[in-house]
Amino acid sequence: MDWRLLAIVVEGKGGRRYVAPTKEHEALAFIEKPDWRPEYPLSQHPQYMSVTNYGPTNISDLFMDRQTIALNTFMGLITDVVRDIPDHAY
Repeated sequence: MDWRLLAIVVEGKGGRRYVAPTKEHEALAFIEKPDWRPEYPLSQHPQYMSVTNYGPTNISDLFMDRQTIALNTFMGLITDVVRDIPDHAY
């Protein structure tokens, strides 16, 4: 299996609309690559129903590159947020 861009969501005065992507949109959506991916194995214990039955073997297989980039960005900002919280907020 592979990733595929199914639609682009646009918002305007009339609300949300879903637009079919072009080949150029799809190429742009998959051009960025994350600096780090969570390369940890997923459990393959037969007791559990698992996504590993469908091919993924690592946690990183569950996320698109764009999702991984977003998660990495959020993780990098956590220390900034904690630093900006005043002591009395704890």
